Amino acid sequence: MASLRPLLRRGVIPCTLTPLHLRPLSTAPSFVPPPSAISAPTAPRPTPKPASPYYYTARPSLSSALSNLSSLLTRSQRALGQALALPAHKLPVTPPPTALRWVPQADLAARLDGHLRLGPYKALTGMLTELAKLLPLARAAGHATADIVAEIEAALDEYSPPGGHERVLPQRKPVQFDLYGRSYTVGRRKTSSARVWMIPTKPSSPSPSSSSSSASSSSSSDLPTTTEVLVNARPIAEVFPRASDREAILYPLRIAGQLGAFHVFALVRGGGVSGQAAAIAHAIAKGLVGHIDQKQELGPDEGVKRVLKKAGVLLRDPRMVERKKTGLAKARKRYTWVKR
Repeated sequence: MASLRPLLRRGVIPCTLTPLHLRPLSTAPSFVPPPSAISAPTAPRPTPKPASPYYYTARPSLSSALSNLSSLLTRSQRALGQALALPAHKLPVTPPPTALRWVPQADLAARLDGHLRLGPYKALTGMLTELAKLLPLARAAGHATADIVAEIEAALDEYSPPGGHERVLPQRKPVQFDLYGRSYTVGRRKTSSARVWMIPTKPSSPSPSSSSSSASSSSSSDLPTTTEVLVNARPIAEVFPRASDREAILYPLRIAGQLGAFHVFALVRGGGVSGQAAAIAHAIAKGLVGHIDQKQELGPDEGVKRVLKKAGVLLRDPRMVERKKTGLAKARKRYTWVKR
């Protein structure tokens, strides 16, 4: 092409190709739409405002429920604090007399349109329990907290099961007594179970003596007699040679101040030495409640039940031995890693 340029300039070779920028424009008229077909530009439609401020969260219904309960709890504490002239953390809140129950986790998850984890469910039920504790105090405050009472009652009714949120706890079975006044109780620990019979000891009668020793004999009759403990028809020292196990068995009697007031006869099966000792102690604690609180019809804060429960001997210890795992030496112990 470079060799043909001089010939093209001289006109020796006619040029039939016209460059695009030198070609004339087309004179054909272009189509123009009528004015009626031309529409004015429309403005973009505004985005509607969401009904909930938590519309753009991952779980709008759950976030809204937690936020509403938290706000109601804060406003209730603030209103009660103003009505009683006390700070929120010093309100005289008392636990409800009965246990509370709420909508089950599965039903609440269906209501909130999605899966509900245990953590958010516990947070929600925890705030409901706090509101239930504030409700009696808000009712006692009078007209100053009438609106708060209505809001709390509406929130509790919303998350209550069909039978109501108050649950009646099953009463503990009374201790059985036979014709001779012996109590029968059962205690358990790990895989050990103990059946225990307890009978009050008879106070020793003072022996006849002279008038000079009457005072000493009367004082000696006030002293408690020795507690006799038989385990599987053998003395306690033969079955439990360790002093720690014997102390664990007599611990309920000691903290209740009844050491020497009862004779104990136990039949124990299963488990090891420490488990059997704890099972007997559990049964003795239940027998003490029957002999003292049940017979005298004492309240929960008057007899030995409060002392025994605080010491942790009245309830069964739920801890068990963890099972061995496949591929491990024990429950959690692993074998030593060897490279080759």
